[in-house]
Amino acid sequence: MIIIKIGGSVITDKNSKYPKLNKKNLKRVCKEICEVMPFPLILVHGAGSFGHPIVKKYDIIANPNKKGFCIVHYWVKKLNLYVCRYLLKYGMDVVSIQPSSCIIASDGFIDYFNVKIIERYLEKEIVPVLYGDIVLDKSLEFSVISGDQIVRYLGEKMKANKIILATDVDGVYDKDPKKHKDAKLIKRIKPEDKIKLKDFKEDVTGGMAGKVSELLKLAEKGVKSEIVNAKKKNRLKKLLLGKRVRRTIIG
Repeated sequence: MIIIKIGGSVITDKNSKYPKLNKKNLKRVCKEICEVMPFPLILVHGAGSFGHPIVKKYDIIANPNKKGFCIVHYWVKKLNLYVCRYLLKYGMDVVSIQPSSCIIASDGFIDYFNVKIIERYLEKEIVPVLYGDIVLDKSLEFSVISGDQIVRYLGEKMKANKIILATDVDGVYDKDPKKHKDAKLIKRIKPEDKIKLKDFKEDVTGGMAGKVSELLKLAEKGVKSEIVNAKKKNRLKKLLLGKRVRRTIIG
């Protein structure tokens, strides 16, 4: 069982104030995955500019509101359909799974997740494609559930053998490589390691610090994760084929 999370920063223009697809990257990444066709596989993707700026605009985290919920829901679903479109085009049998239809949160964290539907699709050799979404929340009315949180939950529940996070950087650095030229790649992080990620620019779902936090929880359960730069051509494909590439291993 492999779970691949495609970062929103890879398949969208995350710096855009409006939903903007990076079609070139999206098509290439989908093609790389389809050329290897690993199975059993679960795919999850981030929202990028289809989610983050809209969440901020409607102040959903501080002030959960119905209007913002519906608009965010619309745009992240639209991105998911783009992802499924290109996976289907390149030969993978996929189905869109809308997290807000099978997840209920409590205080911003997954409280209930009906994973049986995912199991059934896998039995039929169909790849489920999920994404960061906004869901009903028992205590907050609505809350944002990141793709990273979904990956961590499924990694544990589905007893994944490996998690791959396809991002826009080579892995985890000692400081933000987009700001500091002398940033050094951390090749491996273990649960017992003390690592500071305060210098990273945070987004509405926690940025790199949020990703590492979720993956370390999986590492404690014995599930290994790898963070790789999917903006580099064939980097993800090589990793799926078991070749050595520049990356960070967690666990």
